[in-house]
Parts: sequence; C-alpha cells; structure tokens
Amino acid sequence: MIYRVLSKERMYQAEELWDYCFEKKTEPFFQYYFEQYCGKDNMVIGGFDKVGEEEKLRTMLHVNPYMLHLRGQEMLVPYLVGIATAPEARGQHLLRPLLETAFEVLRSQGF
Repeated sequence: MIYRVLSKERMYQAEELWDYCFEKKTEPFFQYYFEQYCGKDNMVIGGFDKVGEEEKLRTMLHVNPYMLHLRGQEMLVPYLVGIATAPEARGQHLLRPLLETAFEVLRSQGF
C-alpha cells in the first residue's frame, strides 16, 4: 500500500469512494464539497494499491481546516473527516498507516 496526499488528477477516485460510503454525487453537499471546497481548502490523504499500471484508491481521509476558538484565542487546527475504506480493502488494518501518514504530513506543516 502506498500512502500519500492525493493530487488533483486522482481526486476523481476520492469522489467515487465518497459516493459509495457517504452521499451520492447527485446530493447538493457532495456537489458543493467536491466542486468548491475539496482540494482547495483541504487535503485528501489516501492509501493506494497498484493494480496493473494504475493505482487504485482503497482508503482515504480528508483533512479540513477548522478555526478553533479557545479562551479568547483562535487556532487553525486540522479536522479529520471523510474517513473511508473501499469494501474490498476492509478488514486489512489500513487505518493505522493512513493516520500515521496524515500525522507525518501535518507535522511537516507545523501542526
């Protein structure tokens, strides 16, 4: 399994997995999220399997920015959403390395 931040070229795979696990592509929130928010204000980290020449997204999580107000101070914090695994990859313990990758990326960004 290869874990990394999804490129814009791979975002269609995140849309497909979201459509399977959460809202359908026809839902208003799905359309807003992927057309106006996803990939611009947040990042998606995924786990890929190599299938022939193509890499197939098997698991993902979305890291959305969230402004936290705590004791009169504002802090930008990462908020994990959209954690999902494709049905064929479930039961393979993919969440731990996915979270480890997310935390590595976030640490490199100063979180």
